[in-house]
Amino acid sequence: MKFKSINILLAACVISVPAFSDFQARSADPSMVQTNKQAVVKKSAIQSYEKDFSFNWNNYSTIAPESPDKIEKLLKRLNNSTLSAADQKALGRLLYKLGTYYTHVLRKPDLAIEKMNFAEKLLTNKEDKAWNYNHLAYAYEQKFAASNLAVDKNKSLYYTHQVISTLYSDKPNKEVAFAYCVKGLVLNDAKDYGQAEKSFKTALAMYEAMPDGKDDQYARAKNRLANIILDQNGRDNEALVMLQQLKTYWKTKSGTVRNPYAARNLISLGQAYLKIGNAYAARDEFDSAIRIYTNIYGNNSSLLAKPYQLLSDAYKKLGDAEQASFYERKVRKLL
Repeated sequence: MKFKSINILLAACVISVPAFSDFQARSADPSMVQTNKQAVVKKSAIQSYEKDFSFNWNNYSTIAPESPDKIEKLLKRLNNSTLSAADQKALGRLLYKLGTYYTHVLRKPDLAIEKMNFAEKLLTNKEDKAWNYNHLAYAYEQKFAASNLAVDKNKSLYYTHQVISTLYSDKPNKEVAFAYCVKGLVLNDAKDYGQAEKSFKTALAMYEAMPDGKDDQYARAKNRLANIILDQNGRDNEALVMLQQLKTYWKTKSGTVRNPYAARNLISLGQAYLKIGNAYAARDEFDSAIRIYTNIYGNNSSLLAKPYQLLSDAYKKLGDAEQASFYERKVRKLL
């Protein structure tokens, strides 16, 4: 992600954005001009930042190791001034993209929720609002998976309902299919495996009914379903076949060495091999996943803890206590 250096921000305008009333303008940037003790910056920088922040949660090639610090600095420079309609739209899209970066890349749901709550006040397009709701639901699902608090579960389900029933009345499109996926994740977190599987199968049927539906979103949803099936006794081979098919799918994509979704598939496939007693195959899949994660997130990301632990488990199955201990130490350093 590269951002153009900012020499101008926004002009004095007519539409208030109360969501930013707590941001203080403290910059000594000479491009800032003071009007009524407010920091007002000339037009177009928000639009420029929105254009330059190219992260797309649905396109793994846009994931970059840089953090979005420059955008956070921009947001801190905004005061409770007014924004033009064009800047409002651009700011809403920027906040949404930043929120998806925090959910999909950094796994920081609280930061994501903060940004997308701001975005909700600014987005007016139906499709934009639906995707923002979907990712608010996804962020709260991440919180629920960690907290097991009913308030997080209910928030997530509330936002999926907004997409499924309020905005689209169960119309089969990608927005609704994704909402069913998030609903499935929540139900799985709540250990309601039957309803979780049903929700994912509803999503997959929607994707399959679309001419361009069997894409990365579809593959990721199918991987989640395979994980749910794998958690149920007696269905290991069913899950294994699905995961092997998905490995073939990801192999056809370019840039696999930096594709976190391919890595997640390899982790799931390794777990399936481990469950059926093929520890050698499991070890190889975990090794491959770790290499991809390291390429994307570096050597010190907490996201490596899970595959390291699984690799340790595989070495235990193989009777290699030294290697198992080595990877357990790596896990402890990351947690």
